[in-house]
Amino acid sequence: MAQRNYPVNSPCRLVLQEVYITEEELGVLMANNRHTSLDQELHAEDSISIFSLVGGG
Repeated sequence: MAQRNYPVNSPCRLVLQEVYITEEELGVLMANNRHTSLDQELHAEDSISIFSLVGGG
């Protein structure tokens, strides 16, 4: 788990860009333990969880 600080009202999309996860690789995005969208704005003390797609056979 890593902590990062972003300006208030930054979209979740910004976080994904900074950790080099594309929309195509994104499996599940959660903010404060609830499913959310890439355009969700982050507020003070928010936490997000990013789960990328897992490939394999």
